[in-house]
Amino acid sequence: MTLRNYVRLGAVGTIVITVFVVAALIFVTNSIQTLYKTLEDRSSITYYVSEGAGISADLTYEARLYAHSGNDEFLSNYEALVAMNSFVQLKEQLTSYDVPEEIVAEINTINEESLEAVDLEERAIALVQSGNLQQAQQLLMSSEYEASINEVTKQYETFNQNVVAWSDEQALSTNKQANFSAFLIGGLCIFYSVGIILIFWLLLRKLKPLDALTQAAERIANGDLTEQIPSATSKDEIGVLTNVFSKMTASLLRILTAVNQSSHNVAASSEELLGNAEQSSVSSQQVAQTINEIATDAHAQQTHMAETISALQEVTIGIQHVASAAEDVTSVSTHAQQNAENGKLHMAKTVEQMDEIDDAVRQSLQVVEQLTLESTQIEQFVTAITQIADQTNLLALNAAIEAARAGEAGKGFAVVADEVRKLAEQSNESAVQIVGLIASLQQGIRAMTSNMQQVSAKVQEGVTVATETGKSFEEILHTTSEVSNQIIGVSAVAEQMSASSQQMFATFETLQQAAATTTTNTMQSTTLVEQQTNMMHDITHSAQQLALLAEELNGEVSKFKTTS
Repeated sequence: MTLRNYVRLGAVGTIVITVFVVAALIFVTNSIQTLYKTLEDRSSITYYVSEGAGISADLTYEARLYAHSGNDEFLSNYEALVAMNSFVQLKEQLTSYDVPEEIVAEINTINEESLEAVDLEERAIALVQSGNLQQAQQLLMSSEYEASINEVTKQYETFNQNVVAWSDEQALSTNKQANFSAFLIGGLCIFYSVGIILIFWLLLRKLKPLDALTQAAERIANGDLTEQIPSATSKDEIGVLTNVFSKMTASLLRILTAVNQSSHNVAASSEELLGNAEQSSVSSQQVAQTINEIATDAHAQQTHMAETISALQEVTIGIQHVASAAEDVTSVSTHAQQNAENGKLHMAKTVEQMDEIDDAVRQSLQVVEQLTLESTQIEQFVTAITQIADQTNLLALNAAIEAARAGEAGKGFAVVADEVRKLAEQSNESAVQIVGLIASLQQGIRAMTSNMQQVSAKVQEGVTVATETGKSFEEILHTTSEVSNQIIGVSAVAEQMSASSQQMFATFETLQQAAATTTTNTMQSTTLVEQQTNMMHDITHSAQQLALLAEELNGEVSKFKTTS
């Protein structure tokens, strides 16, 4: 039976018992009133009967006084008593009190007997009025008159006894009813008390599981979710509430356990992300240092190129002097040979520097490729964090729904679920920011990779041109060594040297432009690496914030005791 039915049954039983008790009280009240009325009627009836007997005695008394004295005052009293018609009044009074007719009929017998005495009294009065007082006195003192008076008195006594017996019987009957009513109301009061006690005992028995449920709710409110609530066997509202509360506690325990595990995973991922970000920052600094070295070498190469071009200009002037003045061929050829040797040395140094630039560019490309792989790993970590944040948000939503179903007892859990949801949303937002930063970083890395590849191509071209220039210097040296022995062909050689010097001048101008391009590209690479370093600092900051959020989430979850 459900608690609602128990309450209804108790209310109906209380109302029914109350109605019976009220009815019994009304019945007892009526019985008592009837008893009082019966006693009052008995007293009145006795009074009226006694009054009737007294009037009869007064008639005899007044008649005898009148016979002895002849005083008209006694006659007037006698006539007044006769005029009262006491028998008729007594009969009406008894009839109004519901006296049985057989008792009331006795008044007629008394009245008939009284008429005989009245007849003798009237005869005596007539004798007195005629002056025969002695005869009147004898008549009223005669045995006939005494017998009549005695008979009337005897009948009055019998009538009085019958009336009193009937009144006593009525009073006894009414008293029995009153006693029965009192007994009935006593029994009903006992039954009422027992019923109320039984109803309250049943209600307290039904409400007893609420004490255990209340204690469990207090423990859960204090964060202790380890104690299991036993399932209720009753089918009433309290049993249903106990089972639902047990399911809610189990669901909350599962949710908090999952949130705790997720927060630990987020903390581990954030630490790993922080380590990768720091490693990437160190790599970016190394790349920046390498590019700065490349820029320095490129600037030095550009300076050497300017010196080489200046030397080539001098060679050209010397060749022109050779062409214009044959007599200066020896000195000019010697000077040209010296300049050619210097040019060869510069070109060898230039080739060596270009090789170093090429090696540095290749190393930079390897570092950039490593950065690309690490940024991809970071993106995978951020994707895992986003999935964990989404799962945490879903778990927080489920916790809020379960708390809402719990009503008032679940308000504390609703607050915790809302805080978990906010932390999950903050983690998701941080992950989105990290994804954006990584996307920008990858775009910068791709641009830097393209520029480094262009620099590498330019360096290869510079190496090729420098190699060809070195070969040209070897030919110049070979030519200048033969100038002394081939003075005849000085003019032709001078013209050839002039053409070669012009070609070398053009080649060195090309090399100078390539060196300038290399310097510009290295400066751009430096800027990109600085941007990448700033991005890695942002990623590190975001990872630190994510770690703090994970610690805060662990702190909130640790407030609940989920294991015994």
